Amino acid sequence: NTEITGTYTNNGTLTVGTELSGTGGLTQGTDSNLNLGGTVTITTLTASASGNTVTYNGASQAVKATTYNNLTLSGSGTPTIDGTTVVNDTMTITGITATNNSTLTVSTALSGTGGLTNSGTGTLNIGVTSGITTLTATASGNTVNYTGGVQTVFSTNYYNLTLSTSGAKTMQAGTTSIGGDLTLSGTATATTAADISVSGNIS
Repeated sequence: NTEITGTYTNNGTLTVGTELSGTGGLTQGTDSNLNLGGTVTITTLTASASGNTVTYNGASQAVKATTYNNLTLSGSGTPTIDGTTVVNDTMTITGITATNNSTLTVSTALSGTGGLTNSGTGTLNIGVTSGITTLTATASGNTVNYTGGVQTVFSTNYYNLTLSTSGAKTMQAGTTSIGGDLTLSGTATATTAADISVSGNIS
């Protein structure tokens, strides 16, 4: 157990095998690495500095709601995102499937050999690429929003799908069903590779 009661900065590699706790705060420095193997209950985690990476490598961890630069989820079980979380660069999920129960914004790349499930309360915003192996987004009420310019829409079925901001969004052959609404906003356009059934509204 590592307990922090003041304010500290990690400028190297810090590995916490069990709980990171305390009433204080930990700030990730530029290009630093933080490896977390247990629960994260520290009051403040600041992890937005350029080049830094936070890795959750334990079992079924709850990801602390904050802004990350790079975020990696590995380990075992099902990690969960239960509060508003922003990843400014790359989110990598390796060998496991995570669940988003809140609002997750990945500004650059969603990648890795694992999977992400957007639950019924989940909103997933993807800024550039979605190269993850599996994306499950059919739960009633969930929304996936492609917010960048020119983007390839991940080949899967959706509940609510929003194509926003600008640029041409290319939908692939694996997207054949939208259980809720299909929304285009800004100056975004879309092309499809298959017939798509939309159960809700198109706007």
